[in-house]
Amino acid sequence: MKNLAGIVICVSLFFFLAACGKDDSQKIVHGNVTLNVKVLHHNWTIHYLPVYLKSNTTEWPGRDSTLYDSMTETTQNGRCQFNNLYPGNYYIYASGYDPVVNNNVIGYMPVTITNAGLTDNAMDITLYVSE
Repeated sequence: MKNLAGIVICVSLFFFLAACGKDDSQKIVHGNVTLNVKVLHHNWTIHYLPVYLKSNTTEWPGRDSTLYDSMTETTQNGRCQFNNLYPGNYYIYASGYDPVVNNNVIGYMPVTITNAGLTDNAMDITLYVSE
């Protein structure tokens, strides 16, 4: 009986400790870098164009927007930003309709964020799109 009580206590302790494990969702840590993007088509900015960002890659993921980590849209002045990034390798991709030329446009490019390339924890880039 003593043995059975010891086993019950050990099993109970095991489940108690397992239930008290740390929640990994609480470990999300964001970087402090902002990537400012200006989107141009024939030297004109494009407003309300979807722009996608993929982290930890040096190769273009393709046109499937579900493969990207973040999405935003350009403002009226053709600019957007991605916040809370770390230095590293990224790919940005934009695709949509340009009402000025009445045509669909696409553009993509690799982006490498380094501490040396930052001003006030921000990096400015221009993404060119075309038909």
